[in-house]
Amino acid sequence: MERSITPLRAAIYLRTASAQTDDAVSLEVQRKRCHAYAQEHGYVVVATFEDAGRSGATLNRRGVKELRELAQARAIDMVIVTGADGLARSAADLAQLVAELGKAGVAIEAVNETEGADTQASAIMQHLESAFAQFEREHLVQRMVNGKRLSPQPSALRPQPSSPPLRVAIYARAAAHASVTSQLSTLRTAAEAAGWSVARVIVDRSAGGSLERQELHALRDAARAGAVDAVLVVSLDRLARRVRDLAALREELAHAGCEIVVLAQDMSRVTPTDVTTSGADEAAA
Repeated sequence: MERSITPLRAAIYLRTASAQTDDAVSLEVQRKRCHAYAQEHGYVVVATFEDAGRSGATLNRRGVKELRELAQARAIDMVIVTGADGLARSAADLAQLVAELGKAGVAIEAVNETEGADTQASAIMQHLESAFAQFEREHLVQRMVNGKRLSPQPSALRPQPSSPPLRVAIYARAAAHASVTSQLSTLRTAAEAAGWSVARVIVDRSAGGSLERQELHALRDAARAGAVDAVLVVSLDRLARRVRDLAALREELAHAGCEIVVLAQDMSRVTPTDVTTSGADEAAA
């Protein structure tokens, strides 16, 4: 006897920055596209939230508030939007929202950005690169300053001579046929420039579609054991390619006191303050 599969429950979120906007981004156009997307993928739409004429510069919007409440109640499995910037335009706000929804088991799918993408989250990851990088860098620097690992000067990213250096794990991932030399060189250069101690070097040859990877388990074990203070990657998709997995991993590492640092794309002129956003050199895996 065949077992029926329960369809995923989706909430649609719609937003326009102006109450009077053109047809290309109107609420009705967004609504039709999101419903068509849900139907195409077999999702059941259980709720629709709207924020008409509201700026995306803040999360203090009624529609977002109700969406978050529904997610916390475990009443939905995903959020469908036409574009990730509809949820938030601030990098920190987007990172916060993705992490919060991911913790509640809710994924985000963007209609505009998943069309033709090789994974449902690959295009959204472009938004998350800057979002998580900014969010994690701010928290990493603040935590190190609070722990007296760094000099109190605003622009300093050098450890105090009397303090032990920040212990970091270098994490590189690429397909089996691709080289990780560029990733490892980039990561070591950044760690040296910042005065950090490399406590672990982990090379992952597995696909990033799951968190169940031996090398990733090694990183998580090191974080839980308090052996590393941060993990350095050239881009977020080296850790995970799915938004939900990335949010869950970030939450787990943060709980263990381990931060994520995403490095600058051009490391040829790296300085300690270059630790911002990133891009991967090796082939995607």
